[in-house]
Amino acid sequence: LKQVSGTLTAAKEEAEGTVGSGREIVSIAASKHSNALIVTAPQDIMQSLQSVIEQLDIRRAQVHVEALIVEVAEGSNINFGVQWASKDAGLMQFANGTQIPIGTLGAAISQAKPQKGSTVISENGATTINPDTNGDLSTLAQLLSGFSGTAVGVVKGDWMALVQAVKNDSSSNVLSTPSITTLDNQEAFFMVGQDVPVLTGSTVGSNNSNPFNTVERKKVGIMLKVTPQINEGNAVQMVIEQEVSKVEGQTSLDVVFGERKLKTTVLANDGEL
Repeated sequence: LKQVSGTLTAAKEEAEGTVGSGREIVSIAASKHSNALIVTAPQDIMQSLQSVIEQLDIRRAQVHVEALIVEVAEGSNINFGVQWASKDAGLMQFANGTQIPIGTLGAAISQAKPQKGSTVISENGATTINPDTNGDLSTLAQLLSGFSGTAVGVVKGDWMALVQAVKNDSSSNVLSTPSITTLDNQEAFFMVGQDVPVLTGSTVGSNNSNPFNTVERKKVGIMLKVTPQINEGNAVQMVIEQEVSKVEGQTSLDVVFGERKLKTTVLANDGEL
């Protein structure tokens, strides 16, 4: 602001062709606490400054960032099993998935079928009508609750087969889902973790007793640092720094830490995933 005041003063002197006691001084002071400007200037310069201030005094845009920090590793679990049964006996050919005895499953399926009602006429001519009843699904539901993936049953003549196939994705682990709101071109920081004491030195006395230890604390956990910059067309350029650290173990001398760091710059549209 001092530089602006000096520039305006020099411009006023040059316009009037005078340098000395007749010059008109422009003074600008800022108040950070009240976000205000105190301006002292002639009327014509004051009007020009008012126009400039109105253009500069605009509300800064904000950026809301929702992040998903995921730990990804290779590998997945695949289970596949086939159970065979005949009319006379049941046997399992191979299975490494959920195993259900085929006979137990067949009995549960039979219980689950609805029963058709009947009419019974006794010797003395009395008539008893038994209404239709729904099947009992509880046993079948309990057996199938242990299944995951796809289970298919096939019946052909005296033979039946039950096929189960399932694939579990255990290669991803969601570590954190932080949400940060910050001003345009303003750094935002997110950290969740703990301070771990690390022994950095030890001094013992003359009789090797009462050692004096020096300890430093190291922060470990999940850290996310984002600096957004809004570009034309609602595109947002973001400088992203992300770190995941944890205690991997401890040796006889020190603590072993594991760290994974990432720093990149991306360009994303408003609302883009």
